[in-house]
Amino acid sequence: MALLKISTTRIVYLWAKLFLVLGIMSATFPSCRAASLSGFNCCQENKPPEIDCQRYINCKPYGCWLACTRRGYTGVGAHCINKKDAYKDECCCNKDPKHGATPLV
Repeated sequence: MALLKISTTRIVYLWAKLFLVLGIMSATFPSCRAASLSGFNCCQENKPPEIDCQRYINCKPYGCWLACTRRGYTGVGAHCINKKDAYKDECCCNKDPKHGATPLV
């Protein structure tokens, strides 16, 4: 019984140490850095997605999404940039795989 009590105490102290270290890391490091040091890299860089824009006459959201899927992207983040002249409108597709728009090809 004493052996079981000693091992339980050790486990409790080890967990306490672990939470203390993680608490210090989260307070001193930015969260992405702390996550990568602990072996889990769940963060994304804070940069805007790369986009691929092409001229698309009289751009509408659904048509732009279709154009993006035809160009090999998933269509996630497809958007129109409407100019004053409808013949100069642009359809833009996200290229950055971190934002869920990897080419399907």
